[in-house]
Amino acid sequence: MRDEPRRHLVFPILLIVTGVLLLLAQAGVWQVPWASLARFWPALLVLIGLEMVLGRTRIGAIVVLVLVVGLVVIGAVYWAPRLEAPQTGETRRLSQPLGSLTGASVQLKFAVGDVSVSALDASSDALYAAEVRYDPRRTDLTTDVTGSGDDTRVSLRSSEKGMAWTPGVPGARWDVRLSRRIPLRLDIQGGVNEARYDLAGLRLSRLDVNVGVGQTSLVLSGLGAYEANIDCGVGQLTVDVPAGVEARLHVNTGLGAVNVGPRFRPDGDGWVTEGYEANAGALKIDIDGGVGALTVR
Repeated sequence: MRDEPRRHLVFPILLIVTGVLLLLAQAGVWQVPWASLARFWPALLVLIGLEMVLGRTRIGAIVVLVLVVGLVVIGAVYWAPRLEAPQTGETRRLSQPLGSLTGASVQLKFAVGDVSVSALDASSDALYAAEVRYDPRRTDLTTDVTGSGDDTRVSLRSSEKGMAWTPGVPGARWDVRLSRRIPLRLDIQGGVNEARYDLAGLRLSRLDVNVGVGQTSLVLSGLGAYEANIDCGVGQLTVDVPAGVEARLHVNTGLGAVNVGPRFRPDGDGWVTEGYEANAGALKIDIDGGVGALTVR
């Protein structure tokens, strides 16, 4: 008699649990603390090991199923909300003068924490101003400025020390504001974040966003013609296109719901706003779906 093929349980169950958490968040029942949940990543090693040891028999598979569900439910429902500890760590204030720059490339890379990106006041003479709260014992924070003139490249990056995805201090926070006086090529790399990117006041020549894991709100700029390339991760992403801005939207769907607002009508393999064809300065949005809910409005 031929042995039945082995069925893997860990990944399908985690996929189901992720979907349930997203559903709860979409329904407004529970705002999922993604940064806290990410602290349970070692449990994945435990679950995979248990499946390797016990999952070869029918009874063992049942035991693994019960343990997986139990660990995930306990971690998500009981421990995760209690990990929102008071804010600790060190606060740093960073800035870079605008000088005579007429354009620049800016890369922002966030590891873990709450993130806010917005525009500076029009009177500001800084290229960027940032306030970062982090734990220097567990997180490396680096800043670089290279090149000159319009080829100036600026980066602000955080990375976790030790093993990948080892969370830093609870309450880690980024507040970054960028100049609205010059065109920017903006590259945002998310980690495990609750992120709010309000780019409405910025002059962008290109935008690249990698969402990462968590809940992200992205307000696009309506100033100038540019391309926005967005890679979804795991979680919720809401993209707002400013009123009066004509745009074309293309989405490579992932695992999750895609909701496109009534401003857009289907057009070939994407969606367009009513005046897109007649507007040479229209916005082009390309989104690669991930696991979770995507809303464009």
